[in-house]
Amino acid sequence: MKWQYYIKYKMKAALGLTGIILIILVGNFFLSAKISSLDQSISSICDDRLKPSVCIFEITDNIYRKRLLLKEKGNDAQTATLINSHNRNIAALVQSYEQTVLTKEEKLRWAEFRKHLDLYNNLEKKYLDGDTEYNPNSIALEAGLNAVLNDLNSLSKIQVGAGDELRQSSQIIISRSQMFSTLEMALLVVLGLLTLTILSVSDRAIFNVGQKQSLN
Repeated sequence: MKWQYYIKYKMKAALGLTGIILIILVGNFFLSAKISSLDQSISSICDDRLKPSVCIFEITDNIYRKRLLLKEKGNDAQTATLINSHNRNIAALVQSYEQTVLTKEEKLRWAEFRKHLDLYNNLEKKYLDGDTEYNPNSIALEAGLNAVLNDLNSLSKIQVGAGDELRQSSQIIISRSQMFSTLEMALLVVLGLLTLTILSVSDRAIFNVGQKQSLN
């Protein structure tokens, strides 16, 4: 009956090793998924938060430059040409911004911004076409400008808030990944010790245990 004890011992050892290996494999799968999720978070921070923030800054810069042109140059032909150049820059930035992933709140605020921007541009065009009622110091043009700038300021705050959420999410992913990595290392140590134990126990020792149990 020696072979029965031998097989029983080896089966227990094999099951133990198999269990540890399976846990390690599952842990590796989990870590891979977390790394992929972390990569997506980092990509989202770069593509959907940093890029829009740059767009907002450059749109604001172009709007202020238009404002300065109107105040300093008036509504002559050269001013109109420069204003149109800034409008093209803003249109390109708007298109670039809309290619990013927008949050629900961001979509609503962006729609308001587009509406106010169109209104401001129309008032600005009227002045450039010779309607002095909408001069740079007019209440209507000032109100239009303030509405656009308020929208841009709100959008900028949304970027900061969304960026913080992504940062916190990334920190959680990193923390959990470190925990599973530590667990995996511990299991590898256990696996190594168990392997050494199996190798250090000779077949004769196993058979002797089996003989003693059969005699009892």
